[in-house]
Amino acid sequence: MKKLITEKTFRPLPGVRINARLHKASKENGQTIDLEPAPEEFYTFSVDGSIGHDQFGQCQDSISPLLVEHGVFLENEEVARIMQFWYRWHLNDMNAGTRDQQRFACHQDYDANCQELRKLGMYEDRGYKYGQAWLVELIPDEIVEEMKNLLK
Repeated sequence: MKKLITEKTFRPLPGVRINARLHKASKENGQTIDLEPAPEEFYTFSVDGSIGHDQFGQCQDSISPLLVEHGVFLENEEVARIMQFWYRWHLNDMNAGTRDQQRFACHQDYDANCQELRKLGMYEDRGYKYGQAWLVELIPDEIVEEMKNLLK
């Protein structure tokens, strides 16, 4: 279950939109990426974006070059930080692997990650098979506070 804490839409360039949201969540019998029980409540971060009428959703790899080209990162610290959070914390409650598995699972494709992890003997980590559940990576408190301030 998720409860919206705060959200904000950034419009760093004409036709470019970045929507960021911070939620408080709970997950029954949830686990962290360290295979510890997830706290009763934790924060989740999600972002989506759009460029004109052509690209929607997870288009940060298309938005970033535009922001660099137009000097937005140098002029707008908020947008630069939100982009960093997008790359680092987006869907932090939906990790297929443990912290150790994530070091080796670097493909966008689930099956390719499974194959790579099997080769390395990391498909199973302390009894957890890659992808058997969504694991939570807890956002540090100081980052949560920064997110709250940026999304005011």
